[in-house]
Amino acid sequence: MQSQLAKDSVRGSDAEGPRAETPEALLERISDIVQTGEPSDKLQGLIDQVLEWVEREDIHVQDEVVFFILGLFYKDYPARKQQVHAIRRLLVERKDLMLIAKTSFGKSMMLQALSAIRPSSIMIVIIPLTVIGRE
Repeated sequence: MQSQLAKDSVRGSDAEGPRAETPEALLERISDIVQTGEPSDKLQGLIDQVLEWVEREDIHVQDEVVFFILGLFYKDYPARKQQVHAIRRLLVERKDLMLIAKTSFGKSMMLQALSAIRPSSIMIVIIPLTVIGRE
């Protein structure tokens, strides 16, 4: 991923004014912000820039970037391939998703991660409690 990231640049901005940054540099800044706990509005802007860049890339690069971002929030629980695909569909492709998954798939982690990555987003979650009760 690093070689692909280094090839492209993304327009960034901060207090010093607009400047070009590589996606790799943006991901590094995102990592630093998550580790230090800086305000989420700064984090949101950087994530938006990375997602804007990654929209133009192939699906494998998209998955790698989503996996990297998820890893920042869930260091002890690496995301599964299917979770990365589902989150990519929501974050990068910006399409609706209907996820039907078995117990222990990690649905809760996905909802929590999306809320952390996109705090201003709205999610509608339908949980069939009557079916869960019968099982």
